[in-house]
Amino acid sequence: MKKIFITVVFVTVSLFTYAVTVTDTLDLRPVNNINLNILGDAAIVSIKYERLILVSERILVMGKLGFGYNENFKICIFGPCAPADSYMTLSQALSCNLGKGRHFFEFGIGGTLLTGKSNTHYLLYPTLGYRLQPLKSKKLNFSLVASFPFTGYDESADILFSPIGVILGLSF
Repeated sequence: MKKIFITVVFVTVSLFTYAVTVTDTLDLRPVNNINLNILGDAAIVSIKYERLILVSERILVMGKLGFGYNENFKICIFGPCAPADSYMTLSQALSCNLGKGRHFFEFGIGGTLLTGKSNTHYLLYPTLGYRLQPLKSKKLNFSLVASFPFTGYDESADILFSPIGVILGLSF
């Protein structure tokens, strides 16, 4: 009976020690990001706020909200072009990040609302990418994301939509 009691106490203390270690690691990771996006999310340039939900050391869920700028896509070969119409974008996304330490594979779904004279008003798209997420606050984060809209975009779309986006930001 004494051996069983000692074993139970040892296992319980070990589990609490492991839980404290995991919790401490999760508590140190910053959960907010402010980012500058170049291309991607139906914008030429945008500013985005991200909030992380720390599920475990290897799984992060991320909600994103941002606004940006885009304009008509025109190629003028013969003569001058009319000025391009500009658009404001409001993007939102939800993604899951799988990885270890600072390196994560990101996948999710995003959408962008376009304001202005566009014949495309909302784009919905899947996202895939690589994320470098720091373990400490006041450090830079980096992402390379690929997306292509599966609703709202066709050959008559008048906006510039880049399937690749580069994201650089500050974690806090």
